[in-house]
Amino acid sequence: MLKNYIKTALRSFLHNKSFSFINIFGLAIGFACSLLIFLFVQDEISYDRFNNDADHIYRVVKDFVNDDGSRLPDATTPPALATAMKFQMPEVAEATRVYPNWGDNYLISYGNKKITEEKLYRVDSSFFKVFTFPIISGDNKSPFRDINSIVLTQTAARRYFGEQDPIGKTLKLNELGDLKITAVLKDLPSSSHIHFDFLVSTAKFRNKIDENWGWYNFYTYIKVKPSTSISALTSGIQASIKKTIRRVRIFFMFSL
Repeated sequence: MLKNYIKTALRSFLHNKSFSFINIFGLAIGFACSLLIFLFVQDEISYDRFNNDADHIYRVVKDFVNDDGSRLPDATTPPALATAMKFQMPEVAEATRVYPNWGDNYLISYGNKKITEEKLYRVDSSFFKVFTFPIISGDNKSPFRDINSIVLTQTAARRYFGEQDPIGKTLKLNELGDLKITAVLKDLPSSSHIHFDFLVSTAKFRNKIDENWGWYNFYTYIKVKPSTSISALTSGIQASIKKTIRRVRIFFMFSL
């Protein structure tokens, strides 16, 4: 019976080559497109899912509201916001700030090696309480215990030390001085929306950023407690800072 089906299919194919080719080619294209769409969607929804409690992590964004009522969406926030949310919003379990390099380059030296690096971020000590970036060596509890600490990824550590243990060694930075290596992180997964090679404490800023509401160069992330109503939290944040910032509306844009 199966042989008959195969023979019939072959005869049909041979007698209608053009029509059969179009059908098979169209089917193959359809399968290929479906597979590509599936892989694309799978990649998009996999971003940042490696974080513990990923469904409870949010980035805070804002709208600049002009006099005419028009809005300019932006993801940066003032550094004082994270501090205010942590202490004023009981729904917020943790809050942390990230200050990217914003195009700056840092000359980092160790011995005879001098390399210009771009991916140096400044973060709060609470950074590892919000995000899950495993520390594979060094201080895994408080890597920024000292203000002059620096954390490296595996790849960055190899650039300067090869297979040697970098913990306790000192890197010289042209702008930040001598920094002691306190921890090495496992290389970041490609599905992370944050990409860095070095982390330095925000405590290295000379001015008091915890009270600064006018410097919009930070990204603010929070981890909320389970069963938190994001809409209610948004309203609470807006009401809390309304007296301080009249022309900025803060709202939550997406969950990691």
